Amino acid sequence: MAITVLSITGLTILKASRYLCAVLVGHTMPLVLGCERRSDGLGYEIMLTDIVNVEFKHYGIAVDIYSYTDSILKATLATMNRGDEITLITFGDHLESQHFTMDDGYQEIVQNMLRRQENGCNVGSALYELDRTVCDERILISNGKYDDGELKVTLKNQVRIISPGESALPDIEMPSEPVQLILRNSDHICNRREIRTLLEKPRPNFFNIKLEAEQTHYIPPIAFGGTSTIHLPNFEGKINLSYFDAQGNTFNSEIETD
Repeated sequence: MAITVLSITGLTILKASRYLCAVLVGHTMPLVLGCERRSDGLGYEIMLTDIVNVEFKHYGIAVDIYSYTDSILKATLATMNRGDEITLITFGDHLESQHFTMDDGYQEIVQNMLRRQENGCNVGSALYELDRTVCDERILISNGKYDDGELKVTLKNQVRIISPGESALPDIEMPSEPVQLILRNSDHICNRREIRTLLEKPRPNFFNIKLEAEQTHYIPPIAFGGTSTIHLPNFEGKINLSYFDAQGNTFNSEIETD
């Protein structure tokens, strides 16, 4: 594939097809900016990717469909890197499961799975389903507040627990002592740092990410080795990207829409 090399204010721009990689001179591993038309014709799909070399894992995540678990799930997914696989289990009285990777444009999948409404909650059933899921790491997101399942659950595999608010989970027996993170149950609290610590993930490489496309879009820090997808309506003009790295260096790049 032919690569065009441009120079814009101290940056080397590597352009290949619809994708553009902006490299600050003397630095490596920047964000890659990609742009494609959506298949439904309703605008553009913008992809931002941290291309640092990173280990990929398969995570099984069970989350109940009640208050505040949605914001914690989104924060958990925001710590994942671009190659991580997710088996997501949502539960009330019943279980629903779906598998995806972090570069699949998973937001709609997650929204649809959390939209289901039920009147009860069975933590034990979700834990047993998580226990038999073949994966590298297992995570339960629930405080058990509405649980009317078994009072004691015995598992063969280790599960990390994230509880929004005070925990009322059943007695869970697993190979070693449970590791539990209790978070404030508020939609207005950022929990990414605590979740990264729980999952032993590195801090992000890039911050203060802004995308200009007719208006300014403020992008949360992308996970170390992660990816972020933004859907924009049709517009004319250029897409401008700016951000800082961990050392405070400024990056700027732009790409033209079709």
